[in-house]
Parts: sequence; structure tokens; C-alpha cells
Amino acid sequence: MKQVSRNYIESIKEERLLKAEDLASILNISLGFAYQLMKRGELPTIHLGRAVRVRPVDLELYIEKNAST
Repeated sequence: MKQVSRNYIESIKEERLLKAEDLASILNISLGFAYQLMKRGELPTIHLGRAVRVRPVDLELYIEKNAST
């Protein structure tokens, strides 16, 4: 069996999918508002069975798009 490289493991950790609770904490918003952003499609979601998650890159794009200049 091949040994998994450390870089591969690190890249997986960086791409951890975010829960609504994570979004609320990162954006300093309520949990309900985090769910609204996900439901309205403002944050693209990934469905894993009943679980709904957001990719970190999509959160970064959302923040950039909504940043005040």
C-alpha cells in the first residue's frame, strides 16, 4: 500500500467543508442568517445526504464579492 504524502493530507485539511455553525462564527452572523445565505444560494452548497456544507473557496469568494470598497 502506498504511503500517503504529508502534502496531500495538508491539502485535505485546508479544504475542509464548512458547516453553517462555522460560517456563522467566521462571518460573525447568526446561525439562522448563515442558513438563509445557504438556502438562497448566495453561498454555493454541497449536499452530503442530509448534511449541507460550503467549500472554503466559496466562502472566500462571497466575502470578496460583498466587501465594501
